[in-house]
Amino acid sequence: MAAEIKAALALLPEADKADFMGTYNILRSFKMIGAMGGTFMPAPMPFAKMDIATKSNIAFAGKAGNNRMTVDIALPKEHLTEIMTAFQPPLAKAREQAQRVASMSNMHQIALGCLLYAEDNEKTLPPNLQVLVEKGYIKKPEILESPRKPKAFEGPSYIYITGLKMQSRDTHLIIIAYENPAFCRDGICAAFMDGHSEWLNPAEFLKKLEATYKQLGREMPEIKFKDSIKPEL
Repeated sequence: MAAEIKAALALLPEADKADFMGTYNILRSFKMIGAMGGTFMPAPMPFAKMDIATKSNIAFAGKAGNNRMTVDIALPKEHLTEIMTAFQPPLAKAREQAQRVASMSNMHQIALGCLLYAEDNEKTLPPNLQVLVEKGYIKKPEILESPRKPKAFEGPSYIYITGLKMQSRDTHLIIIAYENPAFCRDGICAAFMDGHSEWLNPAEFLKKLEATYKQLGREMPEIKFKDSIKPEL
């Protein structure tokens, strides 16, 4: 710590003449707050698990007198880089979680649109998802686009299972639509016949999809996940 403080204060030429001086490390503070918060919260705070490597500090030095106080602060480029590097993984994870929630909301609205269509069409689900927009069962066309789909991806966001009819039991087990596995790796959002949506890991998804196709009396198509991952069943 002494070497770090000496290096930080060297950034302030007048530090040796100051009335007070010191250093502050933002990353160590977040680490400490995260660890302390974890003792009072049911789940550890994200920052408590961050692997924070830091060797630089913010330096400050100032003078006080005559009812005035002046403070000089130096923020080294190295410390700013360390902060940006440390926060990138949790921010990326938070963004992924937000996109997952938004996609599940889309799936829920698609499922409800299918149910409303079936009520008006002798318990038969729509021939495709686009019909839901054309007939007004889904008000916004963007609902048919997953926020998790990469911009360069050219395939559809959601895969719809055709040929389904409403039934009185086990509707919570029957998948009617799901995210395109071609851009999914860690899990998939799926919509079910009872109107709910779920986030499923690849193994759970394949089991429920296989059960759905068994009910249809059809063979399940080959599912290829991003990077050709083969989940263990």
